[in-house]
Amino acid sequence: MTWLGLASVLAAMLVLLPAGCRASGPSGEGEYEAAMRRLEALIEESEVTEGSVLGLSIGRSKDETLEDLCGMGVQYVDPGLRNEILVTSASDLEKLREAEGLIVDAGQVVVSFEGDEVVQVQVAPIFPRWKVMLEAAATRGQVLEAVGRILDENPELSVRNHAPDADHVRVDAPGRTGEKLLRKYDSWRVGYENDEGYWSLRLVFDKNRLEKIAVWYSPEEVP
Repeated sequence: MTWLGLASVLAAMLVLLPAGCRASGPSGEGEYEAAMRRLEALIEESEVTEGSVLGLSIGRSKDETLEDLCGMGVQYVDPGLRNEILVTSASDLEKLREAEGLIVDAGQVVVSFEGDEVVQVQVAPIFPRWKVMLEAAATRGQVLEAVGRILDENPELSVRNHAPDADHVRVDAPGRTGEKLLRKYDSWRVGYENDEGYWSLRLVFDKNRLEKIAVWYSPEEVP
């Protein structure tokens, strides 16, 4: 499913586009806005909290849901955070005090923590000043201070929490590491397709039971 996460990719494109490309049409609509409008026209969104969809049933356990996904022919699951925290101002960064990692906007900055210690910092090369600021940060507090300055200087950006150890898990053979991730995280993202079209699904669990399925559907594959 090439359109999984496309909105994040487009957001990154917007940051990299020259200002003239962001508002180049007679209506003032830029390339990013036009692409997002076309994307929104293709995709239908819905949410399931009762019954079933595509062979997945609310109330099933994680193990049962994994079996259902395997029966559907789904190959991979992306486990991740159930509760996503989005911050748009430096004054709210304390909400990320317990996060295992954080991402600035569409991935211009990615930081991983182990307790108060900074484990890894990745900064897009087009932001050399941010790179210097963040690589000098040795603690969570120093990272939050640096990210706060970035937000103050760039109010259009946002920051969210991040699961640094999350990775693709093969449905039919998750292995020990994959099983650990599936137990740890209560949000699974999967892609699915059949003769009727293409789906992106977010499966949300509560106390090991499937509680909600967020559905994005397109009758044709989004490039």
